[in-house]
Formats: sequence, structure tokens, C-alpha cells
Amino acid sequence: MNNLYAVFVNRIKEMKKRTSIVDIDGEHSYEDLLNLVARIQQRLLKCGVRPGDKIGVLCNKDIYWVASFLAIWSIDATAVTLSVRDSIEQIQERMKQVRCSYTLTNEEKMNFKGTIFIKKLDDEKTLQSIKVFNYSNDISCIMFTSGSTGKPKPVAVGHKNILNLIDNKIFEFIDETTILLQTGAANFDAIHFELWCPLFKGGKVLLFSENTILNFNKFNSIVSENSPNLIWLTSPLFTNMVQSEKFEIGKISNLVIGGDKLNHKAIQKIYYENPNIKIFNGYGPTETTTFATFYPIPNVINEEDIPLGEPLENVNIQIENSDGEICSVDEEGEIVIYGSGVACGGYLGEVNSKGFIKHDGKFIGYRTGDLGKVTEDHLIHYIGRKDNQVKVNGYRINVNQVEGIFLNIIGVKNAVVFPDNNSNGQIELKAAIQLDSKCSKTIAEITREFQKRKPSHIILTSIKTIEEIPLKNNGKIDINEIKKYFISDLTEMNIKTLDEIHDSVKTIVCEILNEKNIDDDDSFFLYGIDSLKASLISVKIQNKLTVNITVWDVLDNDTIECL
Repeated sequence: MNNLYAVFVNRIKEMKKRTSIVDIDGEHSYEDLLNLVARIQQRLLKCGVRPGDKIGVLCNKDIYWVASFLAIWSIDATAVTLSVRDSIEQIQERMKQVRCSYTLTNEEKMNFKGTIFIKKLDDEKTLQSIKVFNYSNDISCIMFTSGSTGKPKPVAVGHKNILNLIDNKIFEFIDETTILLQTGAANFDAIHFELWCPLFKGGKVLLFSENTILNFNKFNSIVSENSPNLIWLTSPLFTNMVQSEKFEIGKISNLVIGGDKLNHKAIQKIYYENPNIKIFNGYGPTETTTFATFYPIPNVINEEDIPLGEPLENVNIQIENSDGEICSVDEEGEIVIYGSGVACGGYLGEVNSKGFIKHDGKFIGYRTGDLGKVTEDHLIHYIGRKDNQVKVNGYRINVNQVEGIFLNIIGVKNAVVFPDNNSNGQIELKAAIQLDSKCSKTIAEITREFQKRKPSHIILTSIKTIEEIPLKNNGKIDINEIKKYFISDLTEMNIKTLDEIHDSVKTIVCEILNEKNIDDDDSFFLYGIDSLKASLISVKIQNKLTVNITVWDVLDNDTIECL
């Protein structure tokens, strides 16, 4: 049985003195990491955890986060990835959904029933050897999809799925000399690439909080002091960094971008300034273990449409028409992924596991819902979606289901959610809301209710009320007419007092961060700000105060007073 913990221990046994993790507390060797794994394992066994149990990982990013996964795997249990950015109610709902008995956390605020605070392991002072099990559990971890249906689906990823990613020859540039700066969210499927690909080969991973990664001065200090040579970034974050003119490349030799449509102009700019860097496009849904295709982007880009590339080793991709037949060259169809990357457990607890393809009782393929084509050079190209899903900031979101969240709010008669391109060519979601004639709620009250009900990754850049949903002659919704409600009249410059500006900024920040009152000198990072929420704050301030403000202005000035 290829248990990830057992494989990890075997591969790094000659490298225990090497640095494995660098976090806010300093450098940690592979030996330090294994000692922490032993302590966490002891705690889990004292709690009665058994092989096959599901144990949550609810951590900020540091060595405890990494050790939690390894400790869970060491007792042949299954790790459930959770996010400290979600509300306690959302976390508990997900634990209940997958029957998760305990959750490991390094965040003191997460002290609800069932959590084990692993930064206090005083009763494990006597360090015992890690107990070895007869490893037979196929499922390594459960990762929740974007939640496009309103209720995130738990994807059961196998040990063999992650090992296929780690050992893929396409990542030959990752070895014991790799220093990776980790940037993805703690519950995003990119962690399989960011953590395990370098660590299973004796490399080093730099772990820092989001407020550090999203602050350019701190980000550039990390790059300067630690000299990472590999980074993975979502396409929107990469584009914002490049356009800010503050992105410090340093000694980064390999840059992987994915999760959304790539901005070819931003890529061209980096290549022009850093001709020795290599940039890759990585594509793949959670259901196929981070990456299904990989593409080395050439230094000279002749077209805006950057290919997804070719399949990883042990992965087969077909473009299929509606009858399940393989499409010919340049013929559009659905991207269907087969092979060792397909999550071997499908959607946990769902017999049908819609989208997955089963054969002889095993999941062998996944229908992505993405439209694509194969060109004569054998490269796969992404075209769009075949349903009402859009991809925003790396997450697949079904606009109909977002509309459903609004319709469950008392007073909302109708809702239209639609994607729109911003000035950077990135997709944003906006919502037009029609209220009941008897509804007395303000748009701010509707927005607050929406914020409480939605998954944390769903960000709307604008919500407006309209008297009636406009329709075309054929009875379909007229999106172009709706868009007119969202065009800000920037020609009317209203003179506002400093108090009025302060009150407007405070109202917007409190609304987006879902807090009733934030003190003027409180850092936004105390309330879970990230690049998505910062983007929403900047857009709302632009619309309200008719000023030019970027997401980075918000992140660099992270208090109401500074902003």
C-alpha cells in the first residue's frame, strides 16, 4: 500500500538534517517535522482515533499544518481540509457532512467542540516512536470543491493520486535544491503540488500567512532573504502583482500559473524583464488532483490563447462530443480526464458522483464540464464552460446556485448573477436584485445576509437593486440592459468632507469583512482579508467615492485610518 506517510519517511531518511520548512518561527529540519508528527500522532491515539477515521486539518500555514497531514496519514486515517477563513458554523457543517470526528488546529480562536489545539502538546513531553500501522486506507484526504451548488462537494483524493502527481516526470525541475514559496489557500487543491512535490524530494517550503504574501514589502523581503526558485500563483494574483509594478522576481527560476485564464500581456512583461525564467500553465480541477495538463509557455507568445498543454504522465485526456465520441482535430467538445489523477473515491458518500466515470466499480474518469479542443500540434486548448458555471479566481462557480442563495433571503423576489470582465480582463461576478414590493430591507442588509449564507470564496464585486428584471423579445433576460445599472457615472465628482470619506470607507470595509464594527487602527488581516475581499473593497470604494484605488492600495494600507 502506497501510504503517503510511509513513502515520505522512506524517501527522506537520509535527509533528516536538511531544512524542510521555513515559517514565522524560523527553520525546521525534516527531523523536527517528524518529531512533531510523532507528538501529534500520540495525541490522536490518546483521543481514540483509529485507521479510516476522518480528521480535520484547520490550520494557519506553518510546520504544524504540514505535520497534521503526515500525522493523520501515519495512523492510516483520512485528512479533511478545512479553512480558518470560513465561519465556525460552515466548518462544523462540513465536518458533519463527512462525519469528521476531530479537527486539528493551530488557531486559538477555533476552540469549538471537537478541535484539538496542537500547539499545546505538553502531555506529550515523553516522545515515543511513531507507531506503524498496516496501511490499507485508499483515501488520503478529502478536499471540498468550490461549492458551486451551494453545498461544497467532498472530493475523496487517494494516496496513489497524490503520489502520481509527486512522481510525474513533467516536474523534473523539482528536486532537493527546490525552494518553494507557498502562496495558495490552505484548503485549495494546489497544496498537493506546493507541499508534497518539493518535500517528498528533500526540498524546502516557505510558509507565511496571507497578510505577508499579499503585502508587497513583506513578500519582496521573503524573496530577497530566502531566494525561492519556485512559486505557484493563481492567474488573477499573478496579473495583479505584475500590473502593480511591485512584483519582485528575485531568483525565481520556475513560475507556475493556473486556476483561471492567463493574461498573456503580464506573462510577456515578466519574460521581457526576466528572460531566464520559465513560466508554466497548469490546469486541472480538484477532482483530478491539482494538475491534469502542464504547458511550458514559450518566451515569445504570438497569441492570447495560451494552450493548456499536454496531459501529465499516466493521465489521458479526450475531447468528447455530446454522444461520447472522440472529437477530431480542432473540433470543440467536453474535456474528459482519465487516468491516475482522477480522485479514486469520487465524491464521498455520493453513489452516483455526477461527473465521474465508473468502470468495474472504480472511478476511472471525470467529465470536467469545460469545453476544449486539440490542435494539430497535439496541444489542448480551453474554450469555455458547457453549463452555467464560470471560473472566478480559480474557483468554479455556478451562477444559478449563487442566485439561489439570494432567493432564500426573505424579501428577494428575483436575482440575476452574471460574469463581467474588469479592466484587467479578469472575470468578476455581479448581482442585480429585485425586491418584493413589501420588502423594506436596504441593499446593505441584503448584502449582509448574503455574506452570512455564501461560501467564503464567492465574491461579488457589486450588488444593486433594480425595479424589474429586463427581458428580451424572446423572453430571455437582457444582460446588456442589466449591465447599464452597474456603469458608474465617474463624471460627477462630489466634494466630500473627510468625515464623509471616513464613514464611507468604514461602512464598505465592515460590510465586506462581515464585521459590525472595526476600529480605525485595526488591521484588516485580523478579520480575514484576502486578495478577493480586498478587490471587492477597492471596487466598492471606486464606485462610492469615484477615486482610483487598487487591490494593493487596500492591502498595503490595512487599517481604516491608513486607507
